[in-house]
Order: sequence, then C-alpha cells, then structure tokens
Amino acid sequence: APRAPRPLHQESRSRNYSSTPKRGPSTTMMSTMHSTPTNASNTSRLEDETPLLKLSYLLHASVKQILFSRSEKLIWPSGNTIIETDIKTKLQSYFTGHTKPVVAIFADFNKRTLGSLQAAPPVLRLWDIATKCVLAAVNLKEHGMTDVITGSISDTLHTCLVVGRNDKKKVMFILFDISIQASPSIIVKQATEADATQSVFVPQDPGKFVTCDGTSTLRFWRVHNNTLRSACVTDKIRHHRFTYPTFEPTHRALPHSMLHLYVGTAEGHIHVIDYNTMTTLQVARLHDGAITSVSPCGGICATCGRDGHMRLWPLDFSSFTIETRLEDDVVSVDMSRDGMMVAALTASATIAVLDFPTKNLFTLQHSHNKPVTAMQFHCSRPLAASVSQDKTIRIWDTETTQCVAKYDCRMLSEKPSYPASGVQPMEAHATSQTLPLMDTSIEVAKEKYPRTGDITPLCIDWLPDPNSAVIAVGFTKGVVRLFDADHRCLLASHTSHTSDILRIKYTKNRKWLASMDMYQICFADARHGYHVSRISRFLHPCKEVALAESLDGSTLATIGPNGSTISLFEAEYGYEIGVIQDFDPDAGSAGCITDIAFGAGHTLAAATSEGYVVQWRLPDPLPEPPPPEELDFGMPSPPINVERICRSGGGKCGGMIVMSSTGNWVICNACGSTNAGVAVSQYPIPNTCKVPKYSVHSDTLLAAVWSPDGTQVLTADANGAIAFWEFLADPLKVHPVPVPTPRRSVAWSQSPMARSPRSPVLPVPVPDPVSLTMNLSAAEP
Repeated sequence: APRAPRPLHQESRSRNYSSTPKRGPSTTMMSTMHSTPTNASNTSRLEDETPLLKLSYLLHASVKQILFSRSEKLIWPSGNTIIETDIKTKLQSYFTGHTKPVVAIFADFNKRTLGSLQAAPPVLRLWDIATKCVLAAVNLKEHGMTDVITGSISDTLHTCLVVGRNDKKKVMFILFDISIQASPSIIVKQATEADATQSVFVPQDPGKFVTCDGTSTLRFWRVHNNTLRSACVTDKIRHHRFTYPTFEPTHRALPHSMLHLYVGTAEGHIHVIDYNTMTTLQVARLHDGAITSVSPCGGICATCGRDGHMRLWPLDFSSFTIETRLEDDVVSVDMSRDGMMVAALTASATIAVLDFPTKNLFTLQHSHNKPVTAMQFHCSRPLAASVSQDKTIRIWDTETTQCVAKYDCRMLSEKPSYPASGVQPMEAHATSQTLPLMDTSIEVAKEKYPRTGDITPLCIDWLPDPNSAVIAVGFTKGVVRLFDADHRCLLASHTSHTSDILRIKYTKNRKWLASMDMYQICFADARHGYHVSRISRFLHPCKEVALAESLDGSTLATIGPNGSTISLFEAEYGYEIGVIQDFDPDAGSAGCITDIAFGAGHTLAAATSEGYVVQWRLPDPLPEPPPPEELDFGMPSPPINVERICRSGGGKCGGMIVMSSTGNWVICNACGSTNAGVAVSQYPIPNTCKVPKYSVHSDTLLAAVWSPDGTQVLTADANGAIAFWEFLADPLKVHPVPVPTPRRSVAWSQSPMARSPRSPVLPVPVPDPVSLTMNLSAAEP
C-alpha cells in the first residue's frame, strides 16, 4: 500500500545544522587509488592518523545486473566497487579491490562465492560473499584474453567459466578449476568462431554449460579430452533470438532427463527445452518486448523485459500471478533462495523489491544513470538537489538517501513525476503566492535558441531561506527556471543568456540570482519577480566558468576570459570591484585557473589545470566600486593588490575545489588518470600537508558539496554515482593562515591585453506591469 504523502515543507523535516547528526554504522573506504586484493580496512589518514571521511552510502548501479546473497541481501556493481545492501536496514558493505569498472558479476546457486570481471586490463576476482575477502585474482591478459564478456560459476564450486575475446577478436572460453580457490588452474582454454553473450552451468555438472549469443542459435558445451565440444539448437521455425538461458536451481543431483532449460528471447517469448534431448517442450509469449532476465526458483519463475514489466509465473506459464510496471525497461531480475522476494533493476538504475507473500513493492533506491553535473544542500533541511545529463532533477533526503521528488526536464510544462516509493503529488496551498514568469530574453537569443522542451539541466542552487524550498536551475540553450519543491510548481523563468548556463548561485542576502555562461553573467532580482536587471558581458568567451561567493556574502568572484584573472563583484548591487591578476614569473607553469573558492580569513583559493592550488589573502576591506554615474566601461578594471599565501605543489588538485561553509576544510578531485579520487584537506593547504585520497568513484569527479554544518559531504562522478560521506573531523576547527612569503613587487601592466576591460553593464528594459501577472497552468514550457 502506498505511504501517506509527506510534504517537504513540514516542520518535522527541518534540521538544525548547528548540531552534529546521528552517525549510523557505515564502512570507511580504502584510501589508495589502486588497492590490493584484500579486505583490509585501510583508511585515508592525516599525519596524526585521524580519518577524515567515511562512506555512508553509494547511490548508483553501473552494470545492469543484480543478485541476492545467501543472507537475503542485494549485490550489484557500481563502477569499480561492488555493493551489498541490507534490504531492511539499508546498511551497505563493499567489495573493494578492482582498479577499473566491473562489467559483470555472477555467483553460484548457494550464493557462497561471487565472481566479478573487470576490463582493461581483464581481471577475474573470486570473493567469499560472507567475509568479502578475495579468494583469488587472475590476470586474464596473461592467458591471452584482451576483453571480457560474461562468466559463471558452477553450483558445485568446482569450475568457473570466463567468456571473452583474444587479440584477434575471436571469442575465447577459459574454464578454471576453482576447487582450490587460492590458486585457480586452467582446465580448458579455447578460441572458437561461435559467439556468446550469456552462459550458465548445468546443475550439479561442472563440466557442462550452455551459451547463447543473441541469435537463433543455442549451444550446449561439454569438456571432452581437454577440449570443448558443442552441439547447437537452432530455432528454424520461429527464428527467435535467444537472450538469456537459465536452469531451475536444484539442491541435489538430478538426471538429465529431468532438467529443463528456460531461455528468454528478444521477441518476448520463453522456450522450455528438455536438456537431455535438446528439444523444445513449450513456447509461450510472456512480454511485449525482449526478455532480459529469467529467474526460476521453487516452482515460480520471475521474468522481466524491455516493456518495463516484471511478472511472476508458474512453471507452466499459463498466466502470471503478479505483474508490476516499473518506470523504465527492466534489465535484471533475481529471486531470493527461499523464493519470498524478487528484486528488479531498471535501465535507469532504479532498484525495486517485491515481497511475494504480501505483494508489496517498494523501491530500494533511485539514482542517475548519466553524469551528475551539480549538487547543492538546502540551508536548513536535510535535503539535497542534483541535476544530471539524463535530463532529470532529483531531490534527496540526506538522512535516508531516498529520492523524494523527481523533475523530468522533458515534461517541464507538467507537474513533476514521483518515484514509486509512495510519494504522491501534492496540490499547492490556495494561499501560496506564485511568482510571475519573466521573459526578458534579447531578440538574438530568441532567434538562436527557440523555446523547446529538449533542454538539459547543468547547474542548481537553493534559495537560502529556511522557510522555503525554491531551487534555481540553469539549463542548456540559456534557460533559467525556478521550482518550488514544497508546492511542486514552476515559479519563474528567463532566457537572457545566449548559451548554456554553466553556473548559477543565489547571494546570501537573497537579493540576486546570478547566472553565468561563457559570454556573460546575469543578475536577476530575486525580490521582484526575477527580472534580469543587470548583465555584464565579456569581450571574449571564457575558457573556464566558475562562480564563488565569500563567506560573509558580500563578494562574488568569477574567472576571467583568459583563464588567468579573477574578477570580483560586490553582492549588493552587482557591480564589478576589480581584477586579481598575479604576474609572478613562476605562475606561468601553473596553467589556467579552473575553479575558485573563498576561504576563512578573507582568503581566496584557485585551482589550476596543472594541479596547483594558489591561495591569496584579500585586502580587508575590499575597495568600493565607484558610483554608477562615474563608471567608465572603456577603461580596464582596477587591479586589486593581494598577498599570495602559498602555492601548493602540483598534483594535489585535479581542477575542482570546494570549500566548506566555515572555510576551514576543502575538497578537491585528486589528480590521476581519471581525476576520480576524493581529496580532502585543511585550509589553507600547506605545501607539506599530505592530502588523503579516497577511491570510490570510477570516473571523473564532477561535483562535490558540503552540508551547511560541515558534517556531511556529497560527491558525484561522470557515471552518475552519488556518494554520501560522513565528515569525521571538527568542521569548526580553525587552521592558521601562513604568513605570505616575501617576494618582489608585482608591476601591474596597463595594457588592455594584460588586463580585461571592465565588463559593460547592459540596461535591461523593465517589463510592462501587465505582463507581471500570468496563469501558471498556461505558462510556456
């Protein structure tokens, strides 16, 4: 039965970020980027041996495969980590050791041993599921395999099959003897012309297995005289394409005459085949789309398909007993050993569990399935919002890691959709005030970017108001939209940009909504209908786009067009104060600036493309901008004299820097082949500081954000994985600011090429008062 709706604006959901939240049990991830095949609980530590981050929950499913464990827990891979989650408590544990993303997992029927395959380089790992220890690790490249496809383990735990390709792109079968798990030996290694995409062992017979390749051919294999022999069955009548073969698991040895093979097809049929005679006993139409997974157990068979349905059938397939429609194509299904629960994984990485006795379906997790480009915490509630290239905006409960709301950007003119976990749409209160939709786009932008629903969210921010849940989202094609998460409605929109919006931010005084693209920065008045009243344009497109706000909310900072300057704006009226341009000779090797952040002690930090972190002390107070009537936009912006604190050595930052709300701690993406590590350090960062690195992401780290109280961190990567971290150190600890090292004075060049001219502030026409009112239901999407 669905749960009662729980509004996001209830006072019971408010959170006092001044107090430390309860910290439940969780697992600390290993620190090294290339960890050894062991389950030792290595932790990234500082010089005083104090861990800083502890992984609480990893929200992602990269490989479309899911398994039940022996203890009725769910196992699925996420990047180079394999996750095991307790369905009842949602506590996670992890199989760590792979250095590249896992492409396949498989287990024996009794769920005692787990096998996993990674590609580039191809590696097979065998795990003890109970202890999560590595039993064996085999480098398949040494045996001539350059790529892996699938694998399986016999239910007797005697053999393990790996299917892959060699350097000549031929399919290769390697059959390992794993009876001595510490040292697997090869029984058969053979390259064939026959293709294979799925494989399954014959019950209680470790020397025989069945494969299919997505065509109308099914192959039965056996080991004979240290070679593999096969016999094929071809559907010459219906020409069905076989996609997934499986046997009904048995606890005892059965004669071959009693074994039935169940094979799903791309046409939505299932074939029941007598293994002994290799003849088809029954063909039944089960789904409208391709069958992607079949799981028989205890006289019941669970199937799923590309039509988005998961169905439970008796083994005669006369009619289904339970049918469930999920939000996307279902790509994997598995039944527990007792047959009481069924788990399903969708193409959009949603995991749902069906309790067979009660017929209750609940969603274990939602996640993004494409790169997550931005995230942000709410200022007072335990909520976080994320945007992804899968064209969705999701709001998460940071205490339960559940998705409480989902906005599909392809249907922005409608109300947001909600996950199947029971959260239902709520009608807005009659007394709620709806802000008008403002359209102040220039004619060029209208002609170049016509309004369309095919837009992708790129950046996001919350209105810093503890009594509201308004989110501002920047999209491609220069669209800015605002949503009320409490009332589930669209509030306002403007299209004053001419290109994709890469950064968006509310000022702490709640006066301005600043949005930035490669060509300009716009200031929308958040107190008067989000009318864009100020636009500052750059003479050249920016190499990198970043937008930072000081801790007191008085100053905004952006990266200049040439990537070597930083422009400062005052937050009260949005005028430019000046430019920071360091002409120190040794800064030439630091590369261009890629990200900036304000820190404690009136300091500013900048990350560079070469892995450096440059830190400056700003003058206090900053110079005041001249009155508007005295501004001369033809003159260069005045320089701001700053003191360089230090510049950390290369390799400490991969181009992203995120400061905590107190300005005392900083998170960067660690330098590496993929910039996937999470590096955390005190701020200011001394040159002698050993920065701890945490390896849970398998692809480039794209976003990171601190909670307002500094006790929680969210990180996201290019695969769509979101990691919930618990920060273990004192977020309020103050680190001394190093004394600036004396160096020769800097001569400020007056050449217009060396320093960017002051950005012109373009007047924006005030809209007619009649246009300030609108019917929101008739708003243009």
